[in-house]
Amino acid sequence: MLEIAKFDSLRLRLPYNEVECIDTTIEEKYCKYYPKTGEISKEEEIDLVKWSENNGIKTKISIANLINEGILEKVFVLLINAKQLKERYFEGITINNLPSVYNYLIGLNIIHFTYKTFLNGCISDIDICYDVNVKVSTMINSNREIYNNVKPSCARLVRPPFKRKDNTGLNFNERNKATPSKPHIKIYHKTCELNTRSLDFAKAYLKDINFENIGRLEFTVKNRAHFKYLGLYPKTLMDLLEIKQTKLQDIVFSGILKYIDTNGHIKDYSKLTPSETLLLKVIELAKDKGATNENFYSLLNVFECRTKKNRAKKLLCKILFEDREKRALETSLENQAFFEKLKLNLKPLIPEQ
Repeated sequence: MLEIAKFDSLRLRLPYNEVECIDTTIEEKYCKYYPKTGEISKEEEIDLVKWSENNGIKTKISIANLINEGILEKVFVLLINAKQLKERYFEGITINNLPSVYNYLIGLNIIHFTYKTFLNGCISDIDICYDVNVKVSTMINSNREIYNNVKPSCARLVRPPFKRKDNTGLNFNERNKATPSKPHIKIYHKTCELNTRSLDFAKAYLKDINFENIGRLEFTVKNRAHFKYLGLYPKTLMDLLEIKQTKLQDIVFSGILKYIDTNGHIKDYSKLTPSETLLLKVIELAKDKGATNENFYSLLNVFECRTKKNRAKKLLCKILFEDREKRALETSLENQAFFEKLKLNLKPLIPEQ
């Protein structure tokens, strides 16, 4: 299901007293055993966590003590994800397929709880995703263009695009450091990920589904304060799944705009001096090899004289700006189509006369 905002994963908290432990080892104490020496540790330990993995579907269930509105509360914490839907994975988690998720969790025989308790569980760490049709090559080029438009004030929060055998993508901020105004966002190629890191899952459940050339934009909402910033107030799983599609799309498309400058102004490159043109070409070549703006700025440290350093910095800023605009002007039609799907206004403007 392409070009639809949907829930990919979330963390769900259930009251401890509304859950029955089937696998009681989740909170039993144990001692470590060392086979080579036969030694048994005298110190007792307790994990309070259970992991399950079946055909690439990973599920974590744990027990935690949290402070909720000033009150210490013992809860079960479940990590829920769309892979628990198996063949219906690309639907994302919805109110219509939620019973399938519930039945999968109950079928693990780790804990048991009612469907009502499930619906009333408290939510956090929600990933909202949006899938589009895009080739790997187009995503690689587009991610570079997006990165080239990152605001200088946000440069430290956005790493250069990555291109590996198992995937290609671009990350904005880190999950654990994200804030409502600077959220954690990912762009990556879902097809690559399914064919490599999630191959067991794809072979087991997606063999009759065509998932070629699928790219994904993913937006993380950390907690209730983040939802409040977005103008929403869901508390339970039921509340979350009642959010309208239009609002979900507004949220998922809003993230990248926090980091990039979409108001570039194309220059007439024929007006550059020969030395400026040469520097521009060197920067283009270096960026194609993976260099970043930070790498170029670090070169200014070779100047001991402050006046010379300031002049060099002024020249570098000018050429880096020209480089960004020139790359935008050369953006392909395929890149533009990808930007439009992500609601990014990165269309090049008409050069100055």
